[in-house]
Amino acid sequence: PPVRDKAHQDALWVGVRQGVIDVLGSDHAPHTHEEKDKGYPNTPSGMPGVQTLVPVMLTHVAAGRLSLERFADLVAHGPQR
Repeated sequence: PPVRDKAHQDALWVGVRQGVIDVLGSDHAPHTHEEKDKGYPNTPSGMPGVQTLVPVMLTHVAAGRLSLERFADLVAHGPQR
């Protein structure tokens, strides 16, 4: 779902803390220049994102929103389950 305001963000963090959210991913969707040069609506959606997942989430770990262990569980163990 779209994260429109702080209430949505807060609800997602509650879900992470309570274990309702058990997987975290980047939806990495890279495309070639040729694909992205097509006019709308023929341009595929998405962009590379895997390289930002760890730095962004480590910022949240440093801020105390989740532990390093919980982050590792969300990105490694969760998808494995």
